[in-house]
Amino acid sequence: MEASSWCLLSFSFPERRRGERDRLRRRLSALGCGAVADGLWIAPSALEDELAAVAGPGGAVSLFAGATPAGDLAHDLAGGLARWYDLPAIRAVHDAFLARFGPVAGEPPAADAEAFALWMRVLDEWRVIPYRDPGLPADALPADWPGAASAALFRRLRAALEERAVAHAAAVAAAPDRVPAPAR
Repeated sequence: MEASSWCLLSFSFPERRRGERDRLRRRLSALGCGAVADGLWIAPSALEDELAAVAGPGGAVSLFAGATPAGDLAHDLAGGLARWYDLPAIRAVHDAFLARFGPVAGEPPAADAEAFALWMRVLDEWRVIPYRDPGLPADALPADWPGAASAALFRRLRAALEERAVAHAAAVAAAPDRVPAPAR
């Protein structure tokens, strides 16, 4: 298993600053970080810039970049990920995306208005996935992990729908009274 690089973010707030601590935890969770322990969070190194912005100046939050697993964790990163991340919840968003849009990927809508409507639904459902799945290393995830299939489906749908959806939106903007609503 190839060693992956991680960022660690450590913080400590006194009880009187509980609100700040809770806001930070929500922000870290929204960015795709995992909780290692109280006050210690982990994320793939790809999130370093976002974490640096969260840490900011002031000393209550410390960011460590370029961390690599060592000891037992170097041989069982999958076990660590299972403790730090809600892998069933991450899997569920990928599975839901695949179930909802996999069947329509091979049959793009005939009308641009329908392509626009479908593309908006695809975008709406996809936009939460990168926040739930921060790009955990594939070699530390189960072999049947749906992340790569979900991302490939999104790319296929984008290639099939985006250009047509943009063209439809431009037509609506140019002549909104002449473009029919999409069929449901």
